[in-house]
Amino acid sequence: MNCGKVFTTGDLTGVISSKTAFEADSLTVRITKIDGEKKKLEKTFSIQAGREKLKANTTLQFYNSGRYLVEANKGDEKIAEGTIEVRDTY
Repeated sequence: MNCGKVFTTGDLTGVISSKTAFEADSLTVRITKIDGEKKKLEKTFSIQAGREKLKANTTLQFYNSGRYLVEANKGDEKIAEGTIEVRDTY
């Protein structure tokens, strides 16, 4: 398990934590690639959350190097976000 902001290409496990219950059956995850001032939405998908749960996890696939913004939303409400850098290992 590697917690941090810099990763190598491949699959990562994203963990979404909240101080209060999600109060939603699912969350929407958005992955946006950041290239200087440009931002390009790469992927949007839903994950199961659970109304009483405080944590959810999902597999995130990053096969191209770059900087990414990862956001988790409950409906229209953003509940978490983070920026990571993915580096190619070759």
